[in-house]
Amino acid sequence: MNIHRIISILLLAVFLSAFVPNGDDPLIPHETEEYQLQPIGDVIEISKYGRLYIDSAAYSDKTKQYLVVYGKDTNNDDVYGRFVDAATGELTGDEFEIAGTSASEGPADVVYDPYNDVFLVVYMSGGCGTGECRFLIKGRLVNEPILNGSSLAESPLNPNEFIVADQDYSDFTLSNPRVAYNSHDHQFLVVFERYRVGEFGAYSIYGRMLSSNKEQPVGLGLDYGFRVASFFPDEFVFNPDVSWASERGNFLVVFSGTDDIDPDL
Repeated sequence: MNIHRIISILLLAVFLSAFVPNGDDPLIPHETEEYQLQPIGDVIEISKYGRLYIDSAAYSDKTKQYLVVYGKDTNNDDVYGRFVDAATGELTGDEFEIAGTSASEGPADVVYDPYNDVFLVVYMSGGCGTGECRFLIKGRLVNEPILNGSSLAESPLNPNEFIVADQDYSDFTLSNPRVAYNSHDHQFLVVFERYRVGEFGAYSIYGRMLSSNKEQPVGLGLDYGFRVASFFPDEFVFNPDVSWASERGNFLVVFSGTDDIDPDL
């Protein structure tokens, strides 16, 4: 059971400044001196209708705006987005649906591509039909907003929803994607859980490289990606995240792990 979906009523955000000393001279810190984050402005209400859960946010250097991505459960889990002005903290336009079908979408993650001036949102999409369940990783590009007054003049979505990674067999499911952007080679790395359905199951971490493209990123390599970490049957690995180090030219993938494979726990 996802407890956070039950207790979330509305999504809120607050801006924080850098750490500043709480003393007379900010340049000479003392051992007993406390450091505090300073809130900027008031709490922002991003959305309040439906069962909500926050997913991620990314920042555009060009438009000076954040794109906040979150889940909203009305009939099915859907992925929504909303822009926030970084200077004023004001909402930019209306919330908009990024992914919403008869399937269940989310959780999601978002990253900004400065080379093409677009956001990439990745998310799990799937559901169970007659005797079969299918879950895969999808993506969608989001452009900078065009406004008509305080409302969106047109949808910022690129019309092409695309598959990031697909399972190769029906007894595998893909979920919980995270994404980072390689600013040197203009590529994305999407990492995700790959779960093998069965009595014991098995979680592995897989990844898929995508070439950056303003119309639609192109997947590189096999459709279901490549294995990043898998230690079954000794332990499970799950909850991945990824970051790009521009100076080093590499990605770091981190994840949780456990050596407890007792199916009764």
